Amino acid sequence: TLLANEIRHIPISYTETEATLGMFGDLLAVVFLPTHTLNKAFAAFWKEWGKAKMHLIYVIDQARTYRPVHILRRMQLELYYWFDSIRRKSTPRELDFTRILYEIHINAFSPPLLPPQLMRPLEPPTTMGDMLVFPAGATTNVTSPEPSADIEQSNATAKSVLVPNPVGPDATLEQHLQGLHIRDITQNGSVPNNDKGQPMCVAFHTKGRCFSKCKRASDHKAHSTAEQSRLRKWVQTTAAKVKAAKFGSTEADSASASPSA
Repeated sequence: TLLANEIRHIPISYTETEATLGMFGDLLAVVFLPTHTLNKAFAAFWKEWGKAKMHLIYVIDQARTYRPVHILRRMQLELYYWFDSIRRKSTPRELDFTRILYEIHINAFSPPLLPPQLMRPLEPPTTMGDMLVFPAGATTNVTSPEPSADIEQSNATAKSVLVPNPVGPDATLEQHLQGLHIRDITQNGSVPNNDKGQPMCVAFHTKGRCFSKCKRASDHKAHSTAEQSRLRKWVQTTAAKVKAAKFGSTEADSASASPSA
C-alpha cells in the first residue's frame, strides 16, 4: 500500500510503467536465482513487453484504453496467489504474466478493482463503478528510489530520473552478463568508448535504462552498429574473465562460446 505522499510515484505513462517494471525485474534478479520460476515468468513477460511496445504506447498513452496501475495490480494479484499457494503448501498455478499482454492485444483485459487504501489522487478521479479512473491530463514527476549498485551513477546527492533507452534492453548483453552484476565488469572503469570518444554506459544499453545523473550520461543514446558490436565484444570478453575468476573455467568457457552479435 502506498502512502498518501507517494501518489506522484504511480506511473501513468508507458515510459513510467516500463521503468517501474524494469526495477521490479531487477529486484527479482537480486532476490532469486535466474532459474527460479518468478525470474523465468518475468523474463518471458519482459521479452513480450518489448515486442508489444508500439501497441502498448497506443493503448496506454494515446487511446488510454488501459491504465498502468491496473496492469501492475494484476501482476501483484498473480504474485499474491502464487505465494499464497506456496504458504498453503499446495501446488501453485503456473505463472504466466504474458497472458496480461495477450488479453490487452485482443481487448479482453479486465482491469482489477483497486483497493480504496491504495492512494488518493492529487486531483479528484472520476469513477466507473468501483474502478478509479485518473484525470486524462494528470501528470507526475517520477523520481527514482535510492539507486542500486548495479546502475552506474555519479555521486551527486540529488535524486536521478530514470532515462529509458528507446531501443530497449539488449538480450545479447544480458546473456553475456548472466550470473553477474554490471558493477562486476565496470568497477575498474575500463569501459570502451563510443564513436565520440565518450565512455559507454553498460547499464543503459544492457538494461535499457539508466539514471540521468549517471557519470556516463553522455552515452545515453542509441548506438551505431559498430558501437553495439564493440560493446558486445567487450562485455563478452570481460564477463568471461570475471566468471573465470569467480566461478572457474566452466562458466568462462560457456560465456566465450556465446555469440557476440
